[in-house]
Amino acid sequence: MADPNGMNPIFKIWGDLWSWPSSTTIADLTAWVKEFGSEVVLYAIKKAATADASRPHAYVAAIMRGYRNAGIKNLDDVKVAEQARDQRNQQSYGRQQYGRGGGRANAQEQLPDWAKQDDDDEGQTKTIEQLNYERSERELHRAVVLHRKLYNVDLERICHSLDQPDGHGYLSAKAPKLFEQYCEQNNLDVVEQIKKARKTADFDSSI
Repeated sequence: MADPNGMNPIFKIWGDLWSWPSSTTIADLTAWVKEFGSEVVLYAIKKAATADASRPHAYVAAIMRGYRNAGIKNLDDVKVAEQARDQRNQQSYGRQQYGRGGGRANAQEQLPDWAKQDDDDEGQTKTIEQLNYERSERELHRAVVLHRKLYNVDLERICHSLDQPDGHGYLSAKAPKLFEQYCEQNNLDVVEQIKKARKTADFDSSI
């Protein structure tokens, strides 16, 4: 299929991370690529994935608005802006922790409204155990898409769940195939990983 605007990789990674983008998301992604280029849009998508945004479209839209307001044009501009921000954060760390009189300030990290809404959308009726397994499966999904490694706690939790009689435990039915792909990417043996997890008798799934 012809792809003159280079949108296919954008749509594919979006679909791999979440689901195939809606018509509104497709329109916005296309507009952002025209304005900033595919590298910047891919970078923003990966930031949304790393942040575990429950509303990725809103999250990426907020990132792109920030880039536009900052006059960012390409990925090099993004990296320069982020480096400058990190330096400012380091310099202001002491001021955030202590008041002018030397006493410790009662400062809390201020999240933007869209980030707070994402937190509010999280289901409140699920158990801690269910939420942890759902989070681990999301981490597995992102690890496969972004070609990165899982933290040991997520790896063990996933292996314990896959070791259940139904083959996926608290995870979805898609998890076994996804884990096979993860192991293939990282030169791991699925069976050996599950055997290792069996030895961790003190594993606490509520961690």
